[in-house]
Amino acid sequence: FSIVKSTAGLNELKEYVYSDFEPLALNCAEALASLDDRELYEKALNTLSSNDDFEKLSAVKFLVAYGDKNAIPSILNVLKNSSMAENIAAEVPYLDNIFNILDFDVNSGLYLVNLIIDGLGEVTSLSQVFDYQLYDVICCLLNNLGSKEALIVLNAKEKFNTLTENNFSTTDLEKGITATTTILTEENTEITNLKYFYYLNGEKLDRNKENSNTITIIPTDPLEKDLLNHLLVIVQYDNPDNPSNPVYYSASLEFFVTEAQE
Repeated sequence: FSIVKSTAGLNELKEYVYSDFEPLALNCAEALASLDDRELYEKALNTLSSNDDFEKLSAVKFLVAYGDKNAIPSILNVLKNSSMAENIAAEVPYLDNIFNILDFDVNSGLYLVNLIIDGLGEVTSLSQVFDYQLYDVICCLLNNLGSKEALIVLNAKEKFNTLTENNFSTTDLEKGITATTTILTEENTEITNLKYFYYLNGEKLDRNKENSNTITIIPTDPLEKDLLNHLLVIVQYDNPDNPSNPVYYSASLEFFVTEAQE
């Protein structure tokens, strides 16, 4: 209907726009936007003031799929008084990226980022850190560090520490520092088909090899020892049963830097 701009199925699109089958509901919302039918868009905006948080969440999902960025201020306002704020926050970056939202309203944007971090691993999957460009967002916060930004970065650090607890081990070698990454299944069996990408201060390290779960870093400067306290590793799992849909894990590795032994 949206491709040919036909209104023949308009009533059916409106009927199924809140279907329990989410892909159908989202496609209907996108089609209505393409046809420039604003009736349900305006209704969804009004629903944001409902006392029912489930209705608010459904309205937000519709507005995000509809794709009109003018709805962002209304959606951000809902975050302040909803018991499902983390669920709503998870939808917002699919309407506009976090950087634009921060430029539009820095306080609401920071609150949004904090809610997204709180919801990782609970409301959203860890692979969505890529959808949200979360690592780049945190780097941006570090480059513009104020009291609010510092609290969010600290929250992110604690969240990733919690999510990755007991999944990662670190070992000091005779010279330099070695971080070893291990991903376990629910049966505590190590899985294969993994690729590892390491980042330090926002830059990908050329010193690592793909398919290697270990990286050794030898500090070349006394100051670098402090920088090594935080190392980000992105682990890609290529599922042979579904090669077109890899799974990603993200973690902040923490380890103590010791003096290289003679």
